[in-house]
Amino acid sequence: MNINNEKPFTIRKPKKHERDAWQSLWKQYLIYYKSADFASDLTELLWERIQDTNSPINCLVIENQSAQFLGFVHYSPQLTTWQREPECYLEDLFVIESQRGNGLGEQLIEAVVQQTKRNGWKEVYWQTQFDNAPARG
Repeated sequence: MNINNEKPFTIRKPKKHERDAWQSLWKQYLIYYKSADFASDLTELLWERIQDTNSPINCLVIENQSAQFLGFVHYSPQLTTWQREPECYLEDLFVIESQRGNGLGEQLIEAVVQQTKRNGWKEVYWQTQFDNAPARG
């Protein structure tokens, strides 16, 4: 029970000065997907795109009351030949291991769904590796 009526988690865009916190999660994500040798210049480019308001790449983080990042989601609008409105591609979703199974991934997905609705995008789609049973669940 939350006595202070505060939300236990906050979902928001990461700020420029929070790169280290985001990058710590990004590194864990890359290790999870066995991509630890991912080029550092591409990580730099991704962070620049996340911070660039003109870039279609978006990021949301979920944090606890202590402002510790527990997960993130990257997403972007994608044009399609089949409809007028863009679709939203949920590209990366990650929650730290100690917090998996607590619904944080679902909260991040729901936040993307809400952003999709606000932006007038058609729908959200996501692809993950065939053997990633926790994500598929």
